[in-house]
Amino acid sequence: MYDFQDHNCPYCHALYENEVPLIKAGKLTVRYVPVAFLTPSSPEEAADWLLSPDPLKTLNQFETIVGKAFRSGSYRYLPKEKPSKKILKELKENYYMMDALGFSGTPAVLYRVKDGQLGRIPGLMSKRQLAVLLPKLQ
Repeated sequence: MYDFQDHNCPYCHALYENEVPLIKAGKLTVRYVPVAFLTPSSPEEAADWLLSPDPLKTLNQFETIVGKAFRSGSYRYLPKEKPSKKILKELKENYYMMDALGFSGTPAVLYRVKDGQLGRIPGLMSKRQLAVLLPKLQ
């Protein structure tokens, strides 16, 4: 499953929280695809993730603090890194790919079912929706 996310998307954060128990249980594999278009700080936050020597660990750390930021409205403690031209290009390519797949916002999920067909889900999926989708995934 591919999950297009912007760090400043509260729905992306909620989807991440719904995915994590399934990932930890070995029932779901997610490839996170950063897109950075929601706020002026989105590219800096995505750059922190992409430049990390351990992007998954960095994503997990970010997700543990972003929920508090959404609730408090204070984003100053979120990790940021000045994005290089290469990172900005990568983020732009990710955004264009998301757009080409017909998504207009985040989160956006692309998946393949067992018969080989691709599926698309725009927006937040609940834990229940994920549980229904799991047996269908390839």
